[in-house]
Amino acid sequence: MEIMEIDSSASQAILDEMLSQNYSIQQVYRVLQQLAGNRQLVDKSPTYAMSRETLARAEQLFEGAKYIYLTRHPYAAIESFARMRMDKLINSQNSHPYQVAEEIWSTTNGTLTLFRAKKGGKPCQTASLPRRGFLTSNLVIFRG
Repeated sequence: MEIMEIDSSASQAILDEMLSQNYSIQQVYRVLQQLAGNRQLVDKSPTYAMSRETLARAEQLFEGAKYIYLTRHPYAAIESFARMRMDKLINSQNSHPYQVAEEIWSTTNGTLTLFRAKKGGKPCQTASLPRRGFLTSNLVIFRG
């Protein structure tokens, strides 16, 4: 919406058109990259970390894909997940939000650790940063 300076209803109309034309994920991202121009397109989707296959697919779809892995202490992540009742958003059948949060934290961090190991932890491809420091720093520079 922001990149095209349009409201939510106009944005929804564009999405509906893409769906009706059966756009692939790669086609949608191509449109977004074209709209971004010289700016860097960033997809901030934490759920991707649940699946190594999803991360590997990004490698196939996007040349030179880069990853930022914001680490967070498990206690803080689990508490925040439970407090925000994120288990309700994902339709968890488990009635224990702290247990759901722990499973998700463990899965995503395990997936990302294995993914980075497979990539060789190359700094030009992946960067691991503590979330707290990243959010409080004034300037972060990545060089590939």
